[in-house]
Amino acid sequence: MTPICFTKFENFFNMDKHFLPKKENNGYSPIGITKLFEQAEKENNGKIDAILKNKKIYKNLWEMYHGSFLALALYKKFGSEFQFDIVEGQDSPDLYFVQRNGDGAVPVEIMELYKYNGGFKNHKELARHVWDTKGTINYDKCHLLLASRLNIEKFNVTKFVQEIKNFNWKFERIWLSLYTESKKQWTFFEIFPPAQYNDSNYIFFNLKEDKKYWY
Repeated sequence: MTPICFTKFENFFNMDKHFLPKKENNGYSPIGITKLFEQAEKENNGKIDAILKNKKIYKNLWEMYHGSFLALALYKKFGSEFQFDIVEGQDSPDLYFVQRNGDGAVPVEIMELYKYNGGFKNHKELARHVWDTKGTINYDKCHLLLASRLNIEKFNVTKFVQEIKNFNWKFERIWLSLYTESKKQWTFFEIFPPAQYNDSNYIFFNLKEDKKYWY
């Protein structure tokens, strides 16, 4: 997996500039979302694929599930200002990340990159697919999270970023998450807006090693 260009995280989360007024906080913590997911597993005899396929019932749960790991990675990296509860949006955007220790909220749209047309084919085609699905969305200060379990051995983040740059995105930030099964780790790359390369500028949450950050 090739590293890419990033904005310095410390710079882009200026509170006054990047947070909307706080939403009513009736959301879930990452632990709360995990408990909901575990309940859904019980309802489906432990078959995760059954949950994934049944979007009529579990669409919001999957969106919160993906969002929870980005929230945990942000909290791990930046501390209490970035401790969020997750609130379901009313249709669009999908979620709001609501500050526990502040007065802000971040709208987050979710798009899954699992088995796009039967699997990953090429970076240009994938970027076009994202644009066709989410490119017309224009919400104030909205982030897009591309939640993926694509085969990372065949996926080149740098090439994907180059293709993403060819479109006129209205999102404030686009994140790409990659899950590494062998490490039990979610890694989050900020792929838009592009910036000068910094190979240390990604965030991650490891399901085994970062348990102390669960809340």
